[in-house]
Amino acid sequence: MMYRTSLVRSLYRTVGQFCKKPQYVCTSSRPSISLASHLSQRSYSVQATVNNDSGKAVKLQTVNDIFDAIPLKEEINYSLWVLEALSELPKAEQTIAVKDPKFLQIMDFLQQNLPEFAPPDVTKCLKFLMILYPNDDPEIIKKMEDQIKQVDSRMSVNQLYELVISHKATQTTNLRKEVYKQAKENLFLRWTEVNEPGVLIGMMFMAEDQVLPNLETKALQLIEKMSQQQIFSVLYFLCQRKHRNKPLIRALVFHLNNKGKELLLGPNKLVHLVRICAKLNIYDDVLLKRWSVAMYHHLVSDFQLSEVATSSLVWSISALRWHDPTLIDALVKKVLVNDTGPSTDLLTSLFMMCATVNYMPHELRDSLPELCKAFDKNFMIEKSRSFLEIVWSLAVLQALNESRLPLNFILGPEFQSKLKASLPDAVYPAACLKLMNINSEVKLNIPDYNDVLLPDDFLQSNSIQIPVKKNRPLVDKAAVALANMFPIEKFLKLDVQSPEGYLIDIEMLLNSAGKAQPVNSSNSNLQKLAIKVLDFSGMMLNTEDPVGRFKMMERHLSQNGYKVVMIPYHEIAEPQTTVKQVRYMQQKLDLSRPTASK
Repeated sequence: MMYRTSLVRSLYRTVGQFCKKPQYVCTSSRPSISLASHLSQRSYSVQATVNNDSGKAVKLQTVNDIFDAIPLKEEINYSLWVLEALSELPKAEQTIAVKDPKFLQIMDFLQQNLPEFAPPDVTKCLKFLMILYPNDDPEIIKKMEDQIKQVDSRMSVNQLYELVISHKATQTTNLRKEVYKQAKENLFLRWTEVNEPGVLIGMMFMAEDQVLPNLETKALQLIEKMSQQQIFSVLYFLCQRKHRNKPLIRALVFHLNNKGKELLLGPNKLVHLVRICAKLNIYDDVLLKRWSVAMYHHLVSDFQLSEVATSSLVWSISALRWHDPTLIDALVKKVLVNDTGPSTDLLTSLFMMCATVNYMPHELRDSLPELCKAFDKNFMIEKSRSFLEIVWSLAVLQALNESRLPLNFILGPEFQSKLKASLPDAVYPAACLKLMNINSEVKLNIPDYNDVLLPDDFLQSNSIQIPVKKNRPLVDKAAVALANMFPIEKFLKLDVQSPEGYLIDIEMLLNSAGKAQPVNSSNSNLQKLAIKVLDFSGMMLNTEDPVGRFKMMERHLSQNGYKVVMIPYHEIAEPQTTVKQVRYMQQKLDLSRPTASK
């Protein structure tokens, strides 16, 4: 349909009263409507409040508000504005709207002039009409659908995408399902034509598994066009599909790190982002440091973090082993100032996180006696596994005394019996090892405790053996290097299970000069040496320290007479030649030489 220039100018004057942004009170979240796109690029959106011809603010809350805002006109742009405005009303008002004489007059205008409308305008009309008629297709919708079916193959990819999106949520009739299916098939056949990141991301969330490789390839091509929000959306999609496309993930992280000085994501998206990193194993220091700064600003603000979001955040920090005391301080403070207080589940997760990163804020430590009152006898029995994790975490953090928890109960036979009955056979051995760790912490570091303890042969009597991984290249490297220095069978013990419940990768004996001695020597003046090789999962990020459980291992073995040598994965993995590996291990032995008092 052709418009005269004067008619278009008149239309601009008419809608101009509610197109000026300074007059808006609230803007709809729906996309803006194109004003005669074949004649002009100007656009406008439905507003919650507009100024009428007299300059008075009018709220568009009813059908009458909409029809009173601007006089009725038989023009496509006016029709689109009315349809969008009506689609924003409550359902009760929409039911009234479709029976209104003025609305029916607009429907007559659309039916009479439908063949002359451009496909984008027809698509927009359909979008709003399907909202107004959620469960049935009146004649106007049927005609529009038929017209679209005939031309959808000639529509641009962006127009086709809008058609698919408008039908995706309203597949309540067979006709709508048919149009949606046809449009979606045509859209995915033309994936190479996609040039807008927003369209591509929308397609990714709708795609079947077999077409994902194509779309992920396209994402790599369009990544430079993506905003931070769009990069986040692609990462969210990969996490949702549990798909680790490593080249794409690396590219996304690189570009996210280089877009802007800071992460401009809202607090909820930041919570999702760190969970995505944990789920997809994204251990990027630059990204996580940027994330920490952004998340910290929200934690110290008035933003209210839900318990679900808090639990997700706590889990993610723990899974990533992200050691950031400043961030954790802010997180704990946010949890503790909550009027209702943290739930027992959140407290459990919080203690486990602190144990993993080997850091407990002072505020949390000071609040332990009060917080631990939530773990009553019923909780200890009904949730014995969770209670074990709580006590073990506090043992790692050397906070058992402050907690005032009943240690005699967890080390007593009643709890052990309940724990064994509630756990699967495959999990029970790990629980016994944690019980033994707790027992060691109590025995070694709580001198005034004089109640029940586990027997020294607790692990043996329960036939508990610490599982040893078959493939341990880093431990093998260390052992081979030592084997080049002296006979391995005579001077080394491999995979030793200590009475405290720890696995020592390599055990040796050293004399006062730091020289290795046979492992069967009975000389009590020899220094016992425990070597633990830490792989990537045994080290924290943002620091070069081991995770909490290995710090506790080092503490307990040292208190029981061992000299403990922790070998980080990056140190033992770097030397590429045997000579360099031998030299590295010799340096470790030299540093482990017994003191003069020995």
